Amino acid sequence: MAQAESLIRNISDTALLAAVYRARETDRQDALFRDPFAGRLAGKRGDQIADSIPFSNQNTWAWVTRTYIFDQFIAEQCQQGVDMVVNLAAGLDTRPYRMLLPSSSTQLYNTVFISPSTPSVLLQHTSCRRISGLGVRQDRIAGPHAIRSRNVRSR
Repeated sequence: MAQAESLIRNISDTALLAAVYRARETDRQDALFRDPFAGRLAGKRGDQIADSIPFSNQNTWAWVTRTYIFDQFIAEQCQQGVDMVVNLAAGLDTRPYRMLLPSSSTQLYNTVFISPSTPSVLLQHTSCRRISGLGVRQDRIAGPHAIRSRNVRSR
């Protein structure tokens, strides 16, 4: 008997799955966070991937918890003055567009999100980037040498 072809073709497809879980949480009345872009980013393919995984609904808590904890950590760090987030393996993450980051009393808060990604993920993320307008700058960079090519150095 031939095995059915997996809906997940490469690692970038897991970004669709993460978006599905964020969309599901957003739909809850008592959601821990809201991601108005997640459903659109996940699309039908993301739903198909999630529906094909046994016990997919039982895994939601882990994805939601992970998102919530990272949101809290980033917000806390920004309140303490961090002005750059390097978001590795970000996939279709929408934090730069959906998070309300704190303002400084002396200047407009300008947190920079840098998300090195594969070209295929960058293409998927284009729709969310167009929707943005929250005043948060995000650089989504393709390729393994992305950080070095932007002259970003650790402090």
